[in-house]
Amino acid sequence: MQARYPRRFSRDPRLTTRQASRFQRRMSETFVATWQSDPLSIVVRTGFLTLTYWVLARAIARHDLGLGYILAVWVVEYLAILWLGVLLTRTWVREPIFQSISGSIPVALGWTVGLVGPYLFVLGWDEAFSLDTLGRNLRPAWDRAVDSGPALACTIVLTGLVLDTVRDVRQWKPRGGAFVWPATQLFGFRFVALIVLALLSPFVIIGVAAVLHNDLFAKGRDYAWAAWAALLAADLIVLVSSTVLHRWMSRPSKV
Repeated sequence: MQARYPRRFSRDPRLTTRQASRFQRRMSETFVATWQSDPLSIVVRTGFLTLTYWVLARAIARHDLGLGYILAVWVVEYLAILWLGVLLTRTWVREPIFQSISGSIPVALGWTVGLVGPYLFVLGWDEAFSLDTLGRNLRPAWDRAVDSGPALACTIVLTGLVLDTVRDVRQWKPRGGAFVWPATQLFGFRFVALIVLALLSPFVIIGVAAVLHNDLFAKGRDYAWAAWAALLAADLIVLVSSTVLHRWMSRPSKV
């Protein structure tokens, strides 16, 4: 019996069921060996999350920031993962599977253009820019991001990403095999969590509005708080679920 498998993972795109199963088992073993769910790692990650979202909450409350500034953290982190992955595949992690997933410069460029364009539109809409004044207003917007806190939040996120990546590569080097980068998995898990939250959000909004007897999103700042709450909830869901999954897969019967 033959199973279809991506060509980029093998010279022969058709692997037997046993070969595909062995590959999946190897990836699971690498996930167990790479992921961190010990108390210290949980405390460190929780600390980074707390600091990041505290900075953003203070920025919204004190400086009345809109949606565009809060989304900056998400955009910057994803672009950093894309280009850091490209750098890793050409320097310290020359592993074929990881190179096929994270080593494409055209893909990174495509996502960069695809994200930065819509993000500038959101930022411009948030600040009431027009096309002819967008260039002149980007500098004040940047200054506001630096002064109010989003730039600091981006710095915190990038620091955590770099520190985690250095640790992941150092742990992988002696072991070898497939390189499973937790950063990409964390971002993927967060995306799934955001989809689940988006499906539930209408019910949450209706319930909160009924309790507060108020029209939500009456102000631009309400959108910023909604984005802040959604991203925080997604990160907490990922933190808890990934820890539980890793510990379950790390049981002696699963390894």
